[in-house]
Amino acid sequence: MKSTDDLLHGWKDIAAYVSRDVSTVKRWEKQRGLPVHRVPGDGRANVYAHSTELARWLASGGPDFVDEEVGAISPAQEVVLAPAQTEEGVAARPVDSRHRWPPRFAAAAGVCCLTAILILIAHRSQSAARVPPPPPAAASSGLRHPSKVSGVEDLTWRGVYSYEKRTPDSLAQAETYFQESVARDPRYAPAYAGLAVTYNLMREYGSMPSVEAYAKSRFAAERAISLDPKLSDAHAALGFIQFFWDWNAPGAEREFQTAIALDPGSALAHHWFGSMLTHEGRFAEAVEQLNVAQRLAPNSTSILLARALALGFGGHRQQAIDLLHQISEQDAEFGSVHLRLGTISMVQPSDLDTYFSEMETWAQLNHDPATLASNRRLQQAFKTKGEAAMWRLQLREDQQSHPSELTTAAAADQAELGNKDAAFAILQELAEHHSADLIGINLRPQLKSLQADPRYNEVLGIMGLPPLPQS
Repeated sequence: MKSTDDLLHGWKDIAAYVSRDVSTVKRWEKQRGLPVHRVPGDGRANVYAHSTELARWLASGGPDFVDEEVGAISPAQEVVLAPAQTEEGVAARPVDSRHRWPPRFAAAAGVCCLTAILILIAHRSQSAARVPPPPPAAASSGLRHPSKVSGVEDLTWRGVYSYEKRTPDSLAQAETYFQESVARDPRYAPAYAGLAVTYNLMREYGSMPSVEAYAKSRFAAERAISLDPKLSDAHAALGFIQFFWDWNAPGAEREFQTAIALDPGSALAHHWFGSMLTHEGRFAEAVEQLNVAQRLAPNSTSILLARALALGFGGHRQQAIDLLHQISEQDAEFGSVHLRLGTISMVQPSDLDTYFSEMETWAQLNHDPATLASNRRLQQAFKTKGEAAMWRLQLREDQQSHPSELTTAAAADQAELGNKDAAFAILQELAEHHSADLIGINLRPQLKSLQADPRYNEVLGIMGLPPLPQS
């Protein structure tokens, strides 16, 4: 006998559980086999359901179609933990192992994320605080679509202005503006596109977990596209999700090309497409896209950082360093510049002295004592015992910090020590299990020595990334 703890009484409870209205769940029962039960002898009006059965139905692909009422894909889709990538490049270190959730957890996570965004949209936020009018760069956001509801367009512009700042507070404010917009006008597509962009940024610049941010972003992007298929920002947001979350490079490229075709003046679309191309190792193409993005939004630091990374890995190291120093001169407290300088200093021929110096500054600016201490231990090992001793120490520390799992960092350490077979064994397993930071495999200078080996392209193939040219 089933427990009564998960019992849902009546159509309203059932509809609330799956985040739809009553008419939709009634239709799902008739057309899609939604598991609904009726009290014997009390007529058809008295119904109940078990949440465990609904969760299994969702996990099995129950409403496996685009719902015409909200334009959202079923929450039963598989949820995958995403890499800790950034707009400009890979993160400083791996964050969490990437893995696929069992269907029961995928369904639960999908429902929770979808419910959360619907609740947020349904409830109006407090009156929007006044902010300055959006800068000219915001004109590239694709917000050209009028709303018949007074004040909606102004709120959406304020949201764009806020997310362009890319700080935790500004992104939270952007979310509030966009939620207010869709609460006033539920069919205003640009506000949903703004939410999609905001959630993609929140997992990097805010504290929202990737699994939640990407689920919310996908819902908002697909809702925007269902309302207005010609909305550039929505396609760009979906392209970002498909590449960094789904590892679907061909689908992501189609979305970015669509976004650019719809609005050639979208700095966002060129920027994110350039970031994708950088991660694929297509550095010349990436620089082309990021050059366009910089012309469209010349004051965007995130675009400048992305361009420096593509230049540094694309054979223009000094140009990248000069660009990063220019950014640092304007804002000496901007830690990301030093992280990028440290990364580029490891591109062959590596400059370990610069690497240690930049990582010291980065750790200090980010108030990261653990990284600071590790950096100093490695520097001491390098000075007293040589580079091989440093990499052996680095490998031990990486293994100690992740005792029960393999990491891309450990593979990089093995590569630097000349242990190619060990490095490839790690990379192949990580690719098969969708490791957290493996999407940035082409942006790890320590793995450069492996790229001439056919096994490297085999790993890229598992990930759905294009092969690198073999010399």
